Amino acid sequence: MASLKKGGETLAYWIDGKPGRPWLTLSHSIAGSSAMWDGLVRDLADEYQILRTDTRGHGASLTSGGSFSFAELASDVVAIWDELGIEKSHFAGLSLGGMIGQQLGFDHGDRLDRLVLCDCRPDAGEAFLAMWDGRIDAVKAGGMASIVDSTLERWFTQGFRTGEPELMAEIAGIIAATRVEGYLGCVAAVQGLTNSPRLGSITAPTLLLVGDEDGEHPELMRAMANLIPDSTYVEIPDAAHVPNIEQPAAFRAALLDFLR
Repeated sequence: MASLKKGGETLAYWIDGKPGRPWLTLSHSIAGSSAMWDGLVRDLADEYQILRTDTRGHGASLTSGGSFSFAELASDVVAIWDELGIEKSHFAGLSLGGMIGQQLGFDHGDRLDRLVLCDCRPDAGEAFLAMWDGRIDAVKAGGMASIVDSTLERWFTQGFRTGEPELMAEIAGIIAATRVEGYLGCVAAVQGLTNSPRLGSITAPTLLLVGDEDGEHPELMRAMANLIPDSTYVEIPDAAHVPNIEQPAAFRAALLDFLR
């Protein structure tokens, strides 16, 4: 692990893979960490240099708190690229990470080779805002432990949760260890999403990748694919919100087909 100081933030990151290979940057979900990419990193380490970042207040990254914007979260990624001398990188982001990826496409498209947006959305509707208000209340009252079970239910299908108790316990630990101020700061960014009018400005070739059992996300991401000019839409069967863990082989295949 290495880290970068940026204002009041301490941004942690990991580098794996082979020097001289193309860069691939991976960004995790809200209440997640870079550890959620461990399996993919093992599979791709011979083909890419892989940069994993912990978002503000998540994993090993510290935060000064407050409300974050996606412009700030995207600039954190660019600051790490600048620190490492990375001129261009593929970028794959899941959920919150996919929203950061959209912002990179808007503001820093010249730094992207290919863009992969996984299980994310472009806008915050009324029901979506109300859902997050409920999560905010729960976390303020009972800490991150209060949303562990409900988060796992959204992230994975019931059959997968039942069949992988040790893995669920590991991921529950990641959720519970997320700093409250980091979670709430990122929620503020998510609640401010208004990206649909800008999706047509993304110039990087883009893959929209989503679990077919991830609620309304397949519908939302099909609509996004219609707005992003050079885009490809792929559904991962039998997966909910975190298909890279639930269906790693199918996720890896779709990702590699696109990046290659």
